[in-house]
Amino acid sequence: MSTNRFFNSISIRLGICVLITATMILTACAGNDKKDSAATTEEKTEAVSKEDGNKDEDATAADTEAATTESTTVSDADSAESTSEDERAWAQAYLDYLDGEQDEEGIDKSYALIYVDGDDIPELVVDTGFEAGGCQILTWHGGLLDVLQTSRLYFQYIEKGNLLDNCEGHMGYYYDLVYTIHDGRWVQIFNGEYSEFDPASDPDDDFNEETGRYTTLYYSVNGKDTDEKTYYKELDKVFDRSSSKEVTSYLLIDDLRSYLKTGKMIYEDHRYELVVEDCTWEEAQEKCQKKGGYLASLTCDGEFEKVENMIRSEDKTNICFYVGAEQVDYVYEWTEPGLTQKGCVGSPYYKHWLDNGPSYTDIDLNGNTIDEEKVEFIFRKGEDCFYLNDIPNDVIGIYPSFAGKMGYICEYDR
Repeated sequence: MSTNRFFNSISIRLGICVLITATMILTACAGNDKKDSAATTEEKTEAVSKEDGNKDEDATAADTEAATTESTTVSDADSAESTSEDERAWAQAYLDYLDGEQDEEGIDKSYALIYVDGDDIPELVVDTGFEAGGCQILTWHGGLLDVLQTSRLYFQYIEKGNLLDNCEGHMGYYYDLVYTIHDGRWVQIFNGEYSEFDPASDPDDDFNEETGRYTTLYYSVNGKDTDEKTYYKELDKVFDRSSSKEVTSYLLIDDLRSYLKTGKMIYEDHRYELVVEDCTWEEAQEKCQKKGGYLASLTCDGEFEKVENMIRSEDKTNICFYVGAEQVDYVYEWTEPGLTQKGCVGSPYYKHWLDNGPSYTDIDLNGNTIDEEKVEFIFRKGEDCFYLNDIPNDVIGIYPSFAGKMGYICEYDR
């Protein structure tokens, strides 16, 4: 081979090698670029994915929080409603009892709300109005309604002291039955009995003014015979008579139902008007009706107090006011429209009547007997106290000196 051909051959081979090498380098570079590009894309994708994930987590958290808030709000509302219902559950239980017990004979019953134990739920007293029927005293705790049936009508209790003494008796037999409320039920903790008068003495002479009890021959405590001194010593250990009280504020069924249903007595949403005018009871009734009201019927202690305060504040204690009560078939009744229980004598009203009750008749200035079928509300200055008093329809016609001193009270439903 010639020298020229040899060098030419080498040159060609070197060129091919250079070309191959360059191609490999370019290919490698291109591969690296693709890898870098792929890596960058993957990183971006991962970053976007994380960002979207964070957004999803935030959204989920927000939704969860919103759902939790909504749930909490609903739960709180339900809880408040449930609490409100629980707070009034005792009232509904008493209403249910009244619905089951109320009958035609119940018209003579009277009612009271008292506090025997230490909670804020009152006990309900149902006074049957006759000794053989006694009283039913209801207590309610945590869904449990328990009823104590008393022997005869009379009892005393220690307010918020969780003690009640059914202390009654008749014709030589007497007793003290002391109860407390335990786990929602009435439990007797003392049973005392004393009986039989000394045949040689007058029973009236056996009445002990100091104890307010009769002195008898025989005494027993929880079934064991004892003497009078020990009897009262044992009684005082469980029941402090000096701290006891009687029921003095009674309700008619209408006021009781109103309070149990709404938390208010009927009168609390009523308004009153004092009118000074010489007229008859019947004329006063008609005048109130023309105004859209009626002669005021004072059915509970709260209503008496409200009207009494009104008379004092208007400086009209010197006026005799006609009120909405009259005699019907020899029974005095309230005339307020819609009342279920109308009687205005008996346990709820003894303290409100002049001389503890109506006299039904009186003697006029000429010595004639007159019927007193209507009722007025008057103020006794010497006693600083107001009273119901039965009167004739036309007071001034029979007693002219009352001219200028008569009036009437109108009551209006709001």
